[in-house]
Amino acid sequence: MRSQLVTLFYRMLKLSRGWPFRSLYSGKVQILMFHRVVASKGENRIDNDGIEITEDYLDYLIRFYLKQGFSPLSINDLQTALNSKDKKRYVVFTFDDGYYDNYEKALPIFEKYNIPFAVYIPTDLISRKQFAWWYFIEDIIRDHSHLTYAYEGLEKTTGIETKEQKAAFFMELRKMIQKDPATLASLIERYKPNMDSYHNLFLNPAQLAVLAQHPLVTIGSHSVSHPSLANISNEASFNEIALSKTELEKMTGKKVKHFSYPFGTINDVGAREMDHAKKAGYLTAITTSYGDIHATTDLFNLPRIWTSEHNKETELLKSIFGINAYALRKAK
Repeated sequence: MRSQLVTLFYRMLKLSRGWPFRSLYSGKVQILMFHRVVASKGENRIDNDGIEITEDYLDYLIRFYLKQGFSPLSINDLQTALNSKDKKRYVVFTFDDGYYDNYEKALPIFEKYNIPFAVYIPTDLISRKQFAWWYFIEDIIRDHSHLTYAYEGLEKTTGIETKEQKAAFFMELRKMIQKDPATLASLIERYKPNMDSYHNLFLNPAQLAVLAQHPLVTIGSHSVSHPSLANISNEASFNEIALSKTELEKMTGKKVKHFSYPFGTINDVGAREMDHAKKAGYLTAITTSYGDIHATTDLFNLPRIWTSEHNKETELLKSIFGINAYALRKAK
């Protein structure tokens, strides 16, 4: 009975184009958040497949938004769209981290529909000063039943035999690495990753320069080394935001006007970081907090919409019709 009522509810929502939720809770713009576009998700994964969507899903998602009457928008035109009096709704496509597949797999799909998108770059990943350690730890957790590592000056060994143990330890180990960089160093020393395989997941400087010249692409900054900006010193936080802009402008030969806060949650971004982004000369800055963009939304505290391969029509309708926004507001 309940499933029948839910089906009827969504049927009525589709017929009414989301009324009344849409008029009460939806914004004028939705900024969608992505990281990677892959041919397939693979098997025996632990956690990183959560930042991946397939080429087919990206194509489906674009067609969904077009069918629902959204106009694709460049992040460069966000403020103009918000100031306009038209009744249009807009969608902005954004990618964090600068993965090579944004160029290889995502770009041809956006070219197919002539849709703009933005790619936010942490410069240390492009210059190979950092590597995709989150994929490295996924690989070693998957391939071992025990891991030995250092944490806060002590050597530890953790058993990870079941899939559940591996998934839980991935999250735990990621937090340890963020808190104590020596943990990652100890894992690199013991398990000796093939660095090229992890470096090459990202654009190199030459590829970035080519991508930056494409008329559909806007390159934004995602900091220098991708730290939690609110959890480092004031000087370090500002330098991460400002120096990445300078470095990217040298790499691309183009002005960099937009910023994406690393991690981007309320624990990683505060008023200090927003002020730094303004002082560094950006025009907008995006978070990972969920939400639509309204005319009154702070341009340096822009929320985004995260979606995954599993979110098909019903879940997407919840987003564009304002049902998710209503549920979040009610939960508060």
